[in-house]
Amino acid sequence: MSTRALRVPLLLLAASVLALQALSTTPAEILHHLAERVHLQIDPLQVQVLSSRSSPAAPLPTGWFTAGQEASIVLSSQGFDRAGGPLDFLFPGNLTSDGHNLVLADTRNHRVLIWNRAPRGNDPPDLVLGQNDFFGNAPGTDLDRMNWPVGVATDGTRLVVADCWNDRLLVWSKFPTSNGAPADFQIRAARGGESLVRMPYSAWTDGQVLAVANRGSGALLVWHGFPQEDRAPDVVFSGSGDLGGPRYLASDGRRLVVASYDSFRHSPDHATFFWSSVPRSDSEKYDFFMQKPSWFAGLPNHRSALLRGAFGPQGRFLALSEEGLLYGWSALPSHPEEAPDLFAGLDGLKFQAGDTSGLVYVGETLYLSLMNGNRILGFQDLEAVRRQEADFVIGSKSPDTSPRDERFILVNPNPVSDGRHLFVTSDFDQKMFVYRTLPGQTAARPDVVYRFPEGPWDTDLRDGRLVAAGGDGLWLWRRPPLNGELPDRVYRGRIGTVRFRDAKGVALDRQGRLYLADEQAGRIWVFASSEPGFFEAPVATLEVRHPRRLSVSDEHLAVVVQSGYELGNLPRVQVFGLQDLKTQGPTMGIRTLTNKAREHVLQNPQDVCLAGQRIFLANTFGHNVMIWNDLQQALAGQPADLILGQEDPMASPLASRSRLVMPGALAFDGSYLWVGEFKFSQRLLRFDVQPEPQVRLSGGS
Repeated sequence: MSTRALRVPLLLLAASVLALQALSTTPAEILHHLAERVHLQIDPLQVQVLSSRSSPAAPLPTGWFTAGQEASIVLSSQGFDRAGGPLDFLFPGNLTSDGHNLVLADTRNHRVLIWNRAPRGNDPPDLVLGQNDFFGNAPGTDLDRMNWPVGVATDGTRLVVADCWNDRLLVWSKFPTSNGAPADFQIRAARGGESLVRMPYSAWTDGQVLAVANRGSGALLVWHGFPQEDRAPDVVFSGSGDLGGPRYLASDGRRLVVASYDSFRHSPDHATFFWSSVPRSDSEKYDFFMQKPSWFAGLPNHRSALLRGAFGPQGRFLALSEEGLLYGWSALPSHPEEAPDLFAGLDGLKFQAGDTSGLVYVGETLYLSLMNGNRILGFQDLEAVRRQEADFVIGSKSPDTSPRDERFILVNPNPVSDGRHLFVTSDFDQKMFVYRTLPGQTAARPDVVYRFPEGPWDTDLRDGRLVAAGGDGLWLWRRPPLNGELPDRVYRGRIGTVRFRDAKGVALDRQGRLYLADEQAGRIWVFASSEPGFFEAPVATLEVRHPRRLSVSDEHLAVVVQSGYELGNLPRVQVFGLQDLKTQGPTMGIRTLTNKAREHVLQNPQDVCLAGQRIFLANTFGHNVMIWNDLQQALAGQPADLILGQEDPMASPLASRSRLVMPGALAFDGSYLWVGEFKFSQRLLRFDVQPEPQVRLSGGS
């Protein structure tokens, strides 16, 4: 393996100037050319060329898809029903302890790991729940299976698991002692005929009180007296919407802290709520909330204080923000402006936290579960926390190494393929994986890994040209970059006469035109050339509110529109005829589609793919891919001809061969449909067209 940063030497810059002057290029074009070269030098792409030896895909099949078919392989994963081992975490969740043991919710491996004695090094766990052994990770709904467990709680005698996507709490009345031991019972908490436990994210118990942050219903649930069976909670506090979507809670048995991720009082910012005593009635309101304290202002890349906390020795309270900042108070804050006396994690999101990260004290030792870092960090005292130097790590070879990189796992994988090569980008990881030949096996390693200065949100590959765009960056290769080649053109913040800041969609067509969508500007620009010059103006500008990913066929341009209340009844996918682009002609669209079975409801789609007269739609929150054989039928509101993934829109997502979890990105090369899952799953699945059935004729063939 070799790693290098691609930089342009100053001699090349000088040579570029002389060459342009010789061609009588204008001064402005010279400056633009130099700016591109400077971008390459100051903000270069980094490249790893690997020695991968994966088996290529079989010869391209012909045929079409069948409803509900299984995926053939999976990338950005260790495999179907494969966890890798006891220390191979996959986006882990919360931690808990009785003061001696350590329990981890290994969320996307659909399991809970237990160390009978909290480890002080990279020691494997003693037990696994949710799976029969340490190598499986299939989700399920029985009492011995889990589906996206996030929260765990124990008092040393009992164990509670917040089984998020199964909308339940799993309860072991006696602490389990064997692998795969089923829970004694589950709690769904019916009240008035309705289950109150919906998407539980975290739990806490001391054996007397059980408290649950219930994100799905936006409520705090509290049982006074530990429940011995499935029963309704004693307290259901939502504050008429005050709590938004509570995700995290902490308590010392007397006081209670609840962090809410979703909108609070119609504000997009997070909030953390403080009770001086655990509430005993539905109307017992919090004492205060912390949202944007004055001490928080000015911290880089942090919009509000979302605090998942832990009570520690001598009454200390420590909290972890989503972005990876650690705050510490010598005692629980008593008012919303009380500043912490400890800050850690200010140097570039070192802690790699995320939605499901957690922390717990075991004696004097602090354990941090890092969702996006796929490891647990251990700090034996506060000074180690202040220095941001972990004393040990669990699940990785070093505190600063993310196993996700070594396993070639991407968050939000976005594929593009021409039937020979596969390119997969990630806006989150700011990477691109290059497969020189289509991978034919699960967990295949890429041949080349690019690291971008800004994460690409969308990509396209047409007639050998590859283009990627995200934020204020656009990168274009004239040939597929199979060996780590530098892009031929780089645009930062300006392309032709257009300035852009929030590129979310990009496409090329057979006529050589380039399409670029800027969500913030609400524009899609169309350029006659795939490499616009400095003074080149777009030949068409389309006004679209919140445009995102694009797809172009010979006749149409399709764009996904980011959903939101302000869009009203606008279609979530808008379609333009290419012949009408200059006048922005009549806009066609795919709106919310329903039938009696409700299996065709559009729920926040993230990508669209045109293939001739056919259309694929990544129906993200519906956990399926919709396929129409005729675009006009889709535009007319007809149900999809077939669905891959989840048929029932009311069922919870399930990561399996035939089920999808938030599909967010699509690519179809004529034989293989690549589906990248979004945010709450990291898989990239390949669905193969199925051979058309042979027809037997009597008396011959």
